[in-house]
Amino acid sequence: MARLNPPRSHSLPPLMFLHALLILGLAGLAFAILSGNTLLLVAIVAAPLGILTIGYGFHNLQFAYLLLGLYCCSFLTISRYLYMDKMSVGVDILLLYLAAAILIHYYVYPGSINLRRALNPLTISYMVWMLFTAIELLNPGTQGKGMERGIRTIILNTFVMYACTSILSCTPRIMKQCLTVGGIFTIVAFAKLLMQKYVGFDAAERHFLYVANGAATHLIHSGVRYFSIFPDASMLGSNSGLIATVYLIMGFATQESRRKIFYLLVGCMAVMGIFLSGTRSALVIPMVGFALYCLLSKQFTICITTGLAGLFIFVFFAFTTIGQGNEYIRRARTAFQPSEDASMNVRVRNRKEMAEYLALHPMGAGISGTIPKLWFDEATGTYQQGTLPPDSHYVYVWIQNGSLGLGIYIAMHAFWILSGSYIVLFRIRNKRLRLQLASFVCGVFGLMVSGYTNDTLTQAPNDIMIAVALAFVMNGPYIDKQIQSSAVTSVPHRPQETTAI
Repeated sequence: MARLNPPRSHSLPPLMFLHALLILGLAGLAFAILSGNTLLLVAIVAAPLGILTIGYGFHNLQFAYLLLGLYCCSFLTISRYLYMDKMSVGVDILLLYLAAAILIHYYVYPGSINLRRALNPLTISYMVWMLFTAIELLNPGTQGKGMERGIRTIILNTFVMYACTSILSCTPRIMKQCLTVGGIFTIVAFAKLLMQKYVGFDAAERHFLYVANGAATHLIHSGVRYFSIFPDASMLGSNSGLIATVYLIMGFATQESRRKIFYLLVGCMAVMGIFLSGTRSALVIPMVGFALYCLLSKQFTICITTGLAGLFIFVFFAFTTIGQGNEYIRRARTAFQPSEDASMNVRVRNRKEMAEYLALHPMGAGISGTIPKLWFDEATGTYQQGTLPPDSHYVYVWIQNGSLGLGIYIAMHAFWILSGSYIVLFRIRNKRLRLQLASFVCGVFGLMVSGYTNDTLTQAPNDIMIAVALAFVMNGPYIDKQIQSSAVTSVPHRPQETTAI
């Protein structure tokens, strides 16, 4: 994003436009004071800051990128404390803002941005899913919210997010900044998690538990499932699994001592987040992620060490009763004994009924559609109409899009992991960068596998984190060339391997 050429215009925005805004602002301020409209007065006073912020984002794309990331990570928390719904519209606005900023920057500073980076295995394969979703809009079961979700979220928002992240996630410096922001976000979440455990829940959290019925899934017989700044404990667990995988691997792959300590501390905090969330499926994420890392590292010692660690963890949970008195270990151990898990047995029965229904509906129940179910209410002695619950992300996709849609969806995600693995193994020359990009592939792969038992794969902030991680991987060869060029420039007669971050 270096400004290779001078801007086309010397006045952006035009001076006359700024004068007009000043006059309108003063007029509005006078009207608000005379009419006693406090809300309007606050809005007008805050408007210059908002305009400056927006203008700065058009000038500095990294700032606009950061705004999008911060909002995606925080809007659900803000929604809880403001007792407001539908704040996801802010994501739409910021995505449009970022896309417009990229296009304006591309026009004003010719040669500063390579828009062709928006076309990569991530975005091209997603176009196939967009096409299938467009066909699914014709499904009679796709109505109302389903139509809105299909067009707004699946077709428009997600593709724009993938395209924008692919364009901007292209330098070692931005990669370092994103990891810093992700680490700070995790530290804040961990601090809030400790407050919930040792201080207690605040008013907004108690409202979620006792008014919105969150207690049914968070205050259970095996203990409290904490959720920190996330909408629920499942999101805390899955996000912690992703962060733990990425940052622990990143810590071992980074040479700079301060950053190594920072990454390892963040990774350890995320591991604690997994256990305090009580989300058993989140344990799968680091285990699967580190298993893939054994293959991508191409280092015998790493394979042996990681393999032995994974085997130890599996034996500890599956074949011993050590630590059974601890509620978090006891609950986590049930994930390794699925035949004894009552909820898993219920899921298996429900999926059999889903298969019978979908055999007659090959295109599924439609986007946001459900599968009807009759169940006997013993209290009233009558049959009640209900629906079969989608107990995981892939089952949710299966219900809405049928077996064909599920097959396309899984194939697309497998293609992302295979493409990322190929880039890491064969397209990256710098050893440190290869290991660091491998952490992104492994974290995303673990999160994808966990989608078999939970529905957090496409929820915020996991969605933006997946987009950013895969974008860096797809831009890996370009980042690698920058590192090689930097090494040659700094020491022209003594080529050396440099650390990417």
